[in-house]
Amino acid sequence: MTEPEIERADQILRRHGVRYIVVGGQAIGKSVSTTDDVDVLVTTGDYAETVPKLRDEPELKFEWEEGGVTRFRILAAGVPLDILDAATFAGDRTDEEFFAFLREEESTERDGIRFASAAAVWYTRLMIRRWKTYAEKILRNAIGGVGAGRLRRVEEISERFGTEATIRERVDYVRAEMRRPDLEYILHDN
Repeated sequence: MTEPEIERADQILRRHGVRYIVVGGQAIGKSVSTTDDVDVLVTTGDYAETVPKLRDEPELKFEWEEGGVTRFRILAAGVPLDILDAATFAGDRTDEEFFAFLREEESTERDGIRFASAAAVWYTRLMIRRWKTYAEKILRNAIGGVGAGRLRRVEEISERFGTEATIRERVDYVRAEMRRPDLEYILHDN
């Protein structure tokens, strides 16, 4: 069953004709994620058109915009809705190519909503400027049962989009953290 905040975001985004894919912790699932927001990825063209439309949406409150991310608050649910520009993650490809890749290869549909795979979520988390904060979320996901082997798929995604130099050091950092004595026994079986 889809979380109410996702359903609310879906209703708002569909009303405005926005093509999107859920790419945050909500895509991984409540049982292994502590996220309290909804992160959706859109193409650059959709980003440029969507943000101004959503600023006038009575069910949302604009909070901030920075570097290809705009945050709104869904008033009824009280949770943030982050709109992410796909160009941030596309590397040497286009935003449309990255969006199509997620849609066709790295997402599934549940209740009419597209949710990115755990590997795609981890890739996006490791591609942003504040990646170390999100590395901790990846560790929590792994402790919650999302197999750490998905880091290999993150590397494959980076190879496809020419971002392997960026991702390599960040995946190595996450792997080193997973070998910490306090986590190793927990993650050994994942």
